[in-house]
Amino acid sequence: MIKGNSKVRVVFGKRGSGKTLLAGNLVQRLDCGRVLYYDSNGHDYSDGVVCEGVPALRQYWRRVVDGDFSIVFRSITPREDFGEVCALVMACGDMVFVVDEVDMYFDDGKPCEAFADVIRRGRHEDIELIGITQRPCAMGEIRSMAQELYLFDTHEPSDLSYYRQSFSEAIVEAIKQLKQFEYVKVILPYDESRLEICKEDNGQTRTITKPAEMDKPEEPG
Repeated sequence: MIKGNSKVRVVFGKRGSGKTLLAGNLVQRLDCGRVLYYDSNGHDYSDGVVCEGVPALRQYWRRVVDGDFSIVFRSITPREDFGEVCALVMACGDMVFVVDEVDMYFDDGKPCEAFADVIRRGRHEDIELIGITQRPCAMGEIRSMAQELYLFDTHEPSDLSYYRQSFSEAIVEAIKQLKQFEYVKVILPYDESRLEICKEDNGQTRTITKPAEMDKPEEPG
């Protein structure tokens, strides 16, 4: 991972669309041997040492904090533990922090203070943040701080309405037509000429459609 070049990435889409697979692939592509998965549902991630609850996390972290690690954090009270884990992440630095169901940690679009610190200042501590959620309209501040968005399939009217506030109708229609493991990649600041429809395929990203092709009329059969 390049020092001072850490990013906030957010992955949106309905359950089963391929968000978790993409998150794992993004982690593999980042040049960092230190990763913490905040497994909000307690069953989506297994690529690491599982720590159930903050005491277990602290105990294991003390052993590995100066080296490489892959940790899956699970809790029966994920909302209550989240702020404390965010503080640990900031104190540790130089790592990838993957937060599943990240919308759980926002109230009226606002994150808790410790998470706000990760969003705003994490890049100064070389923290790559990958947030995953089904509901983009609940994201608030993390959306404004993100450098990359990955938009999987959704037909939820409120989510599509949210996308229409930022993207063209051609992009919204493309989102509605996506198949499993396909997504629209958006690099911010938004420039429609840099949009691509991609697919995760055996650990590789395959570009399906370039921006100029999204609103072309179909050739008559």
